[in-house]
Parts: sequence; C-alpha cells; structure tokens
Amino acid sequence: MNGPAERHVLLHATQGPEDIARAVAALATLGESLPDARISVIVNGKALAGVRKDAEPIDPASRTQVFACELGMSRNGITADDLQEGLGTVPSAVVALAAGQLDGAAYIRI
Repeated sequence: MNGPAERHVLLHATQGPEDIARAVAALATLGESLPDARISVIVNGKALAGVRKDAEPIDPASRTQVFACELGMSRNGITADDLQEGLGTVPSAVVALAAGQLDGAAYIRI
C-alpha cells in the first residue's frame, strides 16, 4: 500500500513583475499552513521581468522552487543568465501548469 500522496501547490505569476512579490508573500502563508506541501511558482508573461537579476531579489523557502517559462523568456529576449540565482526554468508554463494539475497539484493564480 502506498503512503499519502505528496501535497503540491502551483502558484502562477503572469500579469506583471509585482506578482513575484505577491507570490513570495503567499509562500510564507502557505508554508505555515501547509508545512508538508511542496510549492512551485511558475512565472511567465509580463511577470518574467520580476525574476531578472535587476529585479527585487527573490528568497523562496527551502521547499519552494521558482521556474521561469523558457518560451516566454525567448519571446522577451531573456536568457537563463539574466535570471536571479537559484531559479529554474520550464520549457512551457502552460505545459508545466497542466501537468502539475493533472498530477493533483492545487493551482493558484497570483
């Protein structure tokens, strides 16, 4: 018999760079309320400006990962070298969000 499924929350930041600050604030609340959950922040669209090195520094919690959409990055002339230290990328935000939800993750648009 398998144990309980891992809890996973997907935060989606897309509207603007200010979404990143709101996502980081949400991370604190989620971390306190759901201490066993893994939290992923998927960033695309205009919010990509908020994950660049010249943006406000992001300090995610230890079990949180922040991913920038490579497709959106290429459309906006952003390279992996332009991203803040410790951030990951996904080939497509839409695919990452759909796959996470199909695997049972909770989706929250920031």
